Amino acid sequence: MAALSASIVIPLYNKARYIERTVRSVLEQSCPDFELIVVDDGSQDGGDALVEQIKDRRLRLVRRARNGGQNATRNTGIKEARGPLIAFLDGDDEWDPEHLEALVTMAGKFPQAGLLATGYRIIFPRNLIMEMTIPSKKPGESQYLLTDYFRRARAGTFVWISALAIRRAVFEEVGLFLEDEHIGGDLEMSGRVALRYPLGYDCRLLATYHAEAQGRQNPRRDRKVQTPPFARTFKQALEKGVVSYPVPEDVREYVHYLWLLYLWLVLSHGDRLELQRVLEGELAQTRVFRNPVRLLKLMSALLPLGVIHFFWKFGHSRYWPWLDRGPGRNDILYRKAGRSR
Repeated sequence: MAALSASIVIPLYNKARYIERTVRSVLEQSCPDFELIVVDDGSQDGGDALVEQIKDRRLRLVRRARNGGQNATRNTGIKEARGPLIAFLDGDDEWDPEHLEALVTMAGKFPQAGLLATGYRIIFPRNLIMEMTIPSKKPGESQYLLTDYFRRARAGTFVWISALAIRRAVFEEVGLFLEDEHIGGDLEMSGRVALRYPLGYDCRLLATYHAEAQGRQNPRRDRKVQTPPFARTFKQALEKGVVSYPVPEDVREYVHYLWLLYLWLVLSHGDRLELQRVLEGELAQTRVFRNPVRLLKLMSALLPLGVIHFFWKFGHSRYWPWLDRGPGRNDILYRKAGRSR
């Protein structure tokens, strides 16, 4: 095998319906010199057997002795990886053929970047599509270095786990995924890296997040409410003095954004005391999100939580832009692109 350009890690748990599509999308990449590591986390639907049937010298199947969750599965893949760059792809999503080449190109073009990512599209039920990217400000330029990750990220998730890669050396410095986090572990890792390194970004839509895939867990219904792990990470980083990001205030407002997302779960679980605690405590100092905080305070004093949850869902999906008038809000392109075929 030629020198590896990258290692790709796919965590697999009960994705038999989609795993062949996912694996094929990697094997058909325009950049051929990689290794693909599928880590089975105790699948019970035969997905691991389907992977075994795919014959390609670049593909390896690794089985975990016991189910440990997606972050633990990713960590197993990282430990098995041999490439200088480690990319991730969930077992029911897929890449466009140029995705890996874009990541590898940026790794050479931006040696100072610890995190590399591309734009992506989301396919929702009923085949509705949304595109997520940061448009280039220079005609003909698709790749550039971003040093303001948190200012942009507080407007939405423009960096997503199945469309990113992290250098092996960075993992050796910042550590692996937090294995005891069942919600927000991918955002925590991206944020942990961004505290120390800039981001290499390709604005082209080169990956697909299949939100319509069956079997995806719904954290609002199926999981316990858990506070944002990156909020704790940022606090610890400040205490240790390892924050290289130039504007700590932007990071704080990004943490406030994560607390607002957390309140979505709190509302769905009907926990009024926790809602009030976060509004009066964690979100008390926000400037960027003062409008939604004021609105939530008013609504919590007048309405049942179920009603607030409904209006919050409606408002978030349609009127979120007015909630943040700060810099960065309009840098992310949320484009409803119609329906897929």
